[in-house]
Amino acid sequence: MTETVKRLTDLMAGIHKKYYDGVKQPNGFWSDIGGLWIHEGNPDKPSVSIDLYHFEGDGLPVCDGLTWQGTCPHCGRQTTVRAFCICYCPEWEQPLRILCYEDDGDCDDWDANPADIPADVLTRIADWVESEMNKQ
Repeated sequence: MTETVKRLTDLMAGIHKKYYDGVKQPNGFWSDIGGLWIHEGNPDKPSVSIDLYHFEGDGLPVCDGLTWQGTCPHCGRQTTVRAFCICYCPEWEQPLRILCYEDDGDCDDWDANPADIPADVLTRIADWVESEMNKQ
């Protein structure tokens, strides 16, 4: 595991622990940690996810540099790929996932293994997550 993937995994593991150990509201499906809006997933395998775009706002990415040139796994064509959500569940085979979509087409979105995402994109995500989780 690269240092960048490890850093992001550790950040999300900490967020997951904090969310389920004290932030989660009864019958709630989301809550805040710092400046992060945390969504929870399947109750059978508790997970957390964080949007990488302004969900309740302009819909723009939360920071620059969340796109890269890659291949769409659905159609196999070279395209601009955009990361739009980060998810974590300690019970998944791959605990950290990044949801992506084809920025200039209409294929369905997909779960990407962080090891397949450029390190500079992961660094920007980690930097943003870290800065937002520390906001009061």
